[in-house]
Amino acid sequence: MMEWLEMGGYAAYVWPVFGIALIFVIVVALTPRFQHKRLIEALRIELEIESEN
Repeated sequence: MMEWLEMGGYAAYVWPVFGIALIFVIVVALTPRFQHKRLIEALRIELEIESEN
């Protein structure tokens, strides 16, 4: 098992890159959700402003 984790001596290079890639994938997956929430809130505010006029 340890040989697999050591990646043939390249673990110092492989695991940090793997971690960075994982963080990137999570950010890319979550960004649309936050953008959607901001868009819905902006539209709600705009509708409220228009209904007051």
